[in-house]
Amino acid sequence: MRAERAEPAIFALIVDAKDEAAIAFYEHHEFRRFASKPMSLFLPVATAVRALGKKGGK
Repeated sequence: MRAERAEPAIFALIVDAKDEAAIAFYEHHEFRRFASKPMSLFLPVATAVRALGKKGGK
């Protein structure tokens, strides 16, 4: 089926951190800050997929 082979239609997951502790949590999980909005972070989907692959391979 074509849907099974399709690439995701998104580039990144975006979060708005509520405080510095939340920022530290997200950065620990490889999220990156936006230069123009330091309380907003993003995680490229490719990074998330790679991390899930490592987790499933244990």
